[in-house]
Amino acid sequence: MISQQSLEKFKKIFKEEFGEEISDEQALNLATRLLNVGRALYSPRIYPSGINNENKLNIQKYAK
Repeated sequence: MISQQSLEKFKKIFKEEFGEEISDEQALNLATRLLNVGRALYSPRIYPSGINNENKLNIQKYAK
């Protein structure tokens, strides 16, 4: 959950960057979506088969 203080900071930055004010609901929606993108970019990589990078390297090592 995003704190009210963080939401106010987000709204201030949004107004500075885009020149328009947004509601708390809009700010919460946009901030949550932005956090989800960040999580997706910085989370450990998972291959479609469900194995991670370390396991994939081990499998390739023994597949030779």
